[in-house]
Amino acid sequence: MVCTGNKTSFIVKNLAPSEVYTFRIRSETLPNWVLFKRSTLEGPFFTTRHLLSAMRSKKFSVIRKIIKERPDLLEIENKKANTPLVQAIRENDMKMSNLLLHLGANINNHLMFSKKTPLMIAVNHGYFDLTKFLVNKGASIQDVDINGLGLLHNAVDTGNFEMVEYFVGLGLDVNARDKHGLTPLLRAVILEVDNRIVEFLLQNGADESICDRNGFNATEHKGIIDGKLKYNVPPPKFIFL
Repeated sequence: MVCTGNKTSFIVKNLAPSEVYTFRIRSETLPNWVLFKRSTLEGPFFTTRHLLSAMRSKKFSVIRKIIKERPDLLEIENKKANTPLVQAIRENDMKMSNLLLHLGANINNHLMFSKKTPLMIAVNHGYFDLTKFLVNKGASIQDVDINGLGLLHNAVDTGNFEMVEYFVGLGLDVNARDKHGLTPLLRAVILEVDNRIVEFLLQNGADESICDRNGFNATEHKGIIDGKLKYNVPPPKFIFL
C-alpha cells in the first residue's frame, strides 16, 4: 500500500521492499496531476517518525541502525516537506548533517514541491558555516528552485554580505534571472538590503540596465522606492519565496 486518503486507498503491486517511488495522482474534478513520494513498507518496520525521533534525541547509534535497515528513509519528506537532511540543516545542525551525508543522504536532492536543495535551505537561513560545509562536501552551486532562484539570489535575500561575496567568488553569474526576470541586483534593490551588497554586485559585473518582466531596471526600482519616479501604472509587486 502506498497511499491512503480519507475515502480511497491505492495498492501498487510488485514493488521492491524499502524503496522510494514517485507517484502521481489526479482527481476526476481537477485538471492537474499531483506528485508525491512514498516508500514501500515491506521489510523492517521503521518509519520516518522513528528516524525523526532519533534525530531529535541525538541518538546516533539508533539513526545508524534505522538507516541500515531503511536507507530509503533518507530521501522521504516528512509532513513539513523536509527530508532528514533538510530537517538537520533547518536546525543548523552540522554534526547531524554530516552523519546523514555519511550514511548516504543525497546532498543535491531537490524537495518535491519547492525544488530547493539542502544547500539552498542553508543559504535561505543565512547559515554561512553550514553553507561552506555543504559546498565543500560537493553540493551543486548551479541548481535553481521552482521560482528560478539560484544561490546568489538566495544569498542576496538574506542580506548577508559575506554570503554574497562568497558565491560571487565561486563564479556564480551576477546577472542570472529568476522566473520574474529579477537578477540578484534587482532583488537587492527591491528588498533594500545592505547597500554594500548593491555596490559589490555592481563592482563585479552586475548590469543595472537589465529589466524585470515588467520593464523596470534597477535604477527605476530605486527611484520608485525613493519616491523620485512616478508612473501612471502601479509599481510592480513581487512575492519573494
